[in-house]
Amino acid sequence: MQRFATLDDLDEAQCTAEEREEYEPHIVVGNLVFAGVDYADVLRAAEAEADIILWDGGNNDYPFVRRDLHITVVDALRPTQITTHHPGGAVARMADVFVINKVDTASDSDIRVAEAALRAINPNKPIVRAASPIRLDDAEKVAGRRVLVIEDCPTITHGEMA
Repeated sequence: MQRFATLDDLDEAQCTAEEREEYEPHIVVGNLVFAGVDYADVLRAAEAEADIILWDGGNNDYPFVRRDLHITVVDALRPTQITTHHPGGAVARMADVFVINKVDTASDSDIRVAEAALRAINPNKPIVRAASPIRLDDAEKVAGRRVLVIEDCPTITHGEMA
């Protein structure tokens, strides 16, 4: 079980780039981050220090805790995969609220396809639209240069996108 309260904690634990990408935004705004493979230990530690726990199962994983609110994020760029990929379809059926993400880059028709798929399997749950703007902390460093972006998220690795 790991506990991170500062960016120095991430350095001390020699966190990977992927871990830092996940943890840093929470730490920067003052939230504690707990991580580990023994979910019971992680949950116990979080319960001892927090009034509200946001459990991120990652990559459409099932929740391993009894929850009060289950938020499921749906990729607007992959609207036909909501029920065809496991465990995403099951997680969508369990949801209390949906967030359709990447609406700033998806087509209106794909967003409508995603909404229709969600309504078909879980019709009475709220749907929230969210953008995922791409931004750089210091755009001047790459202005006028060729940039290679290496993406390892599920959209690229097994999401059938080029």
